[in-house]
Amino acid sequence: VVIGGINVDFIAKASQDTMEFGGQTNPGQVHQSFGGVGRNLADCMSRLGVGPLFISAVGQDDLSDSVFRYCAHMDMKGVAHLKGHNTATYCAVISGSGDLSLGLGDMEIHQQITTKHVSQFADRLRKSSLLCIDGNVPVSTIQYVCEVARQNRVPVCYEPTDIDKASKPFTSNSWKGLTYISPNLKELLSINKTLGYVEDM
Repeated sequence: VVIGGINVDFIAKASQDTMEFGGQTNPGQVHQSFGGVGRNLADCMSRLGVGPLFISAVGQDDLSDSVFRYCAHMDMKGVAHLKGHNTATYCAVISGSGDLSLGLGDMEIHQQITTKHVSQFADRLRKSSLLCIDGNVPVSTIQYVCEVARQNRVPVCYEPTDIDKASKPFTSNSWKGLTYISPNLKELLSINKTLGYVEDM
């Protein structure tokens, strides 16, 4: 079972190294793709023939329709389709030299991946050979999943997602339920700081 975020990503890459930020239109190319840490994990596993149940949330909008079409090869039965919410989007503005100049995300819907929603699939959680969860989901959901896993001796893999979300399991005893974690260096430093081990570099 994979629990985490779905994003529709818009990548805007400028044609030139320098960009004007005074309201001008900069020439470039815009590409749409599908992301979200949890979705990426579930997608990869599905393409490898594992076929995990994916638990997430999207809005009832045109973007969610495109998500379901693109993810038709995945088990999306755990994805809530919520009225009055936007499907999560992320827009990256990249300079001509390839540096990220600006990132903007509309990801409020990830807070709807609640304990109440996830608990509907408690039987699948208990019987899973591995639970994967990303840092987009609320702390309370991480706590719930780790407790179910602990009670049923199910290994948990936590994908920290980014430096602002990496420490979520480490703000409580949830981290004791983790078997695997895959931070990059900055995320690891953030986790260590939360635990009081090291200062920022």
